[in-house]
Amino acid sequence: MRRVDAEMERQLKMLSDAMARFNGRRGFKYKSLYDAQLSEGIRFSHQPYTEIEREVLLDIFGSARMPWKPRQCFYNAQTLSATDERLGYAEGFAMTPGLPLLIEHGWAALGDKPVDVTLRDSGAPDRCTPEELLDRAEANLKNAYVGVFIDKDEVRKNWLKTGYSNAMLLDPEILEMVLKHGFVDFPGTR
Repeated sequence: MRRVDAEMERQLKMLSDAMARFNGRRGFKYKSLYDAQLSEGIRFSHQPYTEIEREVLLDIFGSARMPWKPRQCFYNAQTLSATDERLGYAEGFAMTPGLPLLIEHGWAALGDKPVDVTLRDSGAPDRCTPEELLDRAEANLKNAYVGVFIDKDEVRKNWLKTGYSNAMLLDPEILEMVLKHGFVDFPGTR
């Protein structure tokens, strides 16, 4: 296990344990989102993209033609995943090796591999060529990601309801459903 993955697991467990001590909700399956992600979250792959995956991503990035907003992971990931059926949308936590802190995060995914165009070195441009976006996504494979897929139809419904992109799992109604029953009963996750 990579050091960043082990640190993510350690922090999720520490926060899950801390929240369990202070959360008095009875009858809930989970005491916190940390607990739910620790138990049910997918550990996304850090393996390099294959040549075919690289070609698919270049095709997607070439057709997306959108501004990538700094520090707007939910917008970037939801918008990118909506542009192509080959991408999924995931939410959970990310952690970079250089700053080992849990970050509530959203990213697109190609199978079990994260396609993260938001996390970047400081000073990187907002608009990028498809090749630069691929480089950014490949560089982000060094990060750790744990989360769940959220159905893109649920994301679209949320956009229509709220008028903007946001963290689906932090919506109070969705969060309560997940904490009560786990991800399996939330219709938008898999």
